[in-house]
Amino acid sequence: MPQQPDIHREFAAIYKEHSKPLLAYALQFFPLEEEAKDIVQEVFMNLWENHLFLKVRNEALKTYLFRAVRNTCLNRLKKKDIVCDRLDDIREDIEETETRILNEDLIDEIKKEIAAMPDQTREIITGIYFLNLKYQEVADRLGISLNTVKTLLRTGLVHLRKQFGSRTDLFLALVIAHQID
Repeated sequence: MPQQPDIHREFAAIYKEHSKPLLAYALQFFPLEEEAKDIVQEVFMNLWENHLFLKVRNEALKTYLFRAVRNTCLNRLKKKDIVCDRLDDIREDIEETETRILNEDLIDEIKKEIAAMPDQTREIITGIYFLNLKYQEVADRLGISLNTVKTLLRTGLVHLRKQFGSRTDLFLALVIAHQID
């Protein structure tokens, strides 16, 4: 009965010959040595598990190993990009949610403050900012002059500015509130 070649010794020789050049190649893609070592190890594991080293010989084996390292590196980079893109999406969703919560809180504060205003001032602000009515339409609804609408609106907005300090998002919140209602 003919003897089987010692595949363990043959594999060890291939590993000894190619592992350092493959590691240097993987380091071009992944500067962290541990990550590059993992890639080279993955390629050699595949080579061992599928007994490819018995099927592919000499220069073809060297070419195969370098291509396998390159492809493994590229696949990992793609996965990293996908993960980074997904993390960016999650981060944007969180920021959007936080912004919406902040705006909703501000809108609630503004609505409460408007509700506490005198009737005509409240009706004017509500009509213009929430119902998107023109000044004249509000004046006609309330049976008051256009100048009274302008004066009461100005008074109401001055009050809101004082109440909310120098918050620059006040008018943005009013516009958002108009879009929500």
